[in-house]
Amino acid sequence: MKKLVLITGGGSGIGAATGWAVAAAGMQPLLCDLARFPAAAEDVWPTPFDVSDEEAVAREVTAIETQRGPIAGLVNAAGVLGRMAPPHKLRMSDWDREIAVDLRGTYVMCREIGSRMTKRGARAIVNIASIVSLSSAPVHGYGPAKAAVANLTMTLAAEWGVRGVRVNAVSPGFTRTPALQRGLDAGAMEEARLAGLSALRRLVEPEEIGRSVAWLLGDAASAITGVKSPGRCGLPVRRHLAGLWRAAPRRLTLPRAGFSPSKCTASAYEMSRSAVQRGSVHRCVPARRQRGSSRHSPTSTRPARNPASQ
Repeated sequence: MKKLVLITGGGSGIGAATGWAVAAAGMQPLLCDLARFPAAAEDVWPTPFDVSDEEAVAREVTAIETQRGPIAGLVNAAGVLGRMAPPHKLRMSDWDREIAVDLRGTYVMCREIGSRMTKRGARAIVNIASIVSLSSAPVHGYGPAKAAVANLTMTLAAEWGVRGVRVNAVSPGFTRTPALQRGLDAGAMEEARLAGLSALRRLVEPEEIGRSVAWLLGDAASAITGVKSPGRCGLPVRRHLAGLWRAAPRRLTLPRAGFSPSKCTASAYEMSRSAVQRGSVHRCVPARRQRGSSRHSPTSTRPARNPASQ
């Protein structure tokens, strides 16, 4: 019997793509959404329900397990991203809705299905977080909600691991979902600019996220729990390295062989990072000390010892 995987937000975007990937991996997807599916759609739950509605979730999950069997996997892909606006112009009703669906909905689904999984063992949950959970962005409801989802993933993994339930998250970058495509078509965003921020110089496709999710649900990832897997075409890598090499392309001194970051103090690391950001990398690389020279440079401000005090 194939493992039944419940996927919220399955009507489009990452949720729909995950359904295809789960089926290709030999599992049985069951797509759920707040909107109604077409009559001819397959592998869908016909009754729409809001993931933030605790009573509706309990009712529908019970009906699903009664009719389709026990749920072995859960993918929380349901989410909303409202209008981007400065904090003082963001309507609280929009903020409340994003928190309700993106955070509360994820928690309600995890709690309802996770509590059932803990009685069976060997089950998996994958939450869809976001790259904005790792950085700042002008999305003052969506961003904090996704950051909380990333933290929730770790806490649930620690809580339920002893019962055999794995909980992981995937943090997509700029993904060509219908919502992002609408922004591109309307001219609110430029694809070339978004793609240029990543190491691979392109957007992420929903199918790529779906395959990552399917892998985390499968037996190949049986020892993995509590992780936040990136799916962003190397976005932070490209952003960091681009700034670093523009700052000092010729004067950057690379660490010598055998260098270990653990040998550096935290303060030294912060000084080095600040120097890189200022473009003065050459100043934070110490000159190699000559044999027989003092440990402290001649220009050191360390006071000399008083012979009379010896």
